[in-house]
Amino acid sequence: MKNIFLWISAMRLRTLPLSISGIILASCFAEYNGFFNLKVCGLAILTTLSFQILSNLANDYGDGLKGTDNEDRIGTKACHSIRCYITRRYV
Repeated sequence: MKNIFLWISAMRLRTLPLSISGIILASCFAEYNGFFNLKVCGLAILTTLSFQILSNLANDYGDGLKGTDNEDRIGTKACHSIRCYITRRYV
C-alpha cells in the first residue's frame, strides 16, 4: 500500500486541475459555437492528464539523477522515496 501512495504522491495530483482547465475552456467555446464533441473532449482530457503526470514523473526522475531530490530537500521527495522503496524491495 505504501508503494501506491508513493507513486500517487509522485504524480502530484494537485497539478492536474490546472492542466485540464484549457480543455474545459475550449470545450465551452466549442459548445457555444455548436462544434462540441464529447468523445474529442474526453480524449483531450485523458491526453492532457497523461502528459501532465508523465511530466511530473520525469521532473522527479531528473531531480533524482541530478541529486536535487535527496534527504536534505524541503518538500516532497518523490523520486528519492520511490528509489528507496525499490532498493529495499528488490536488492
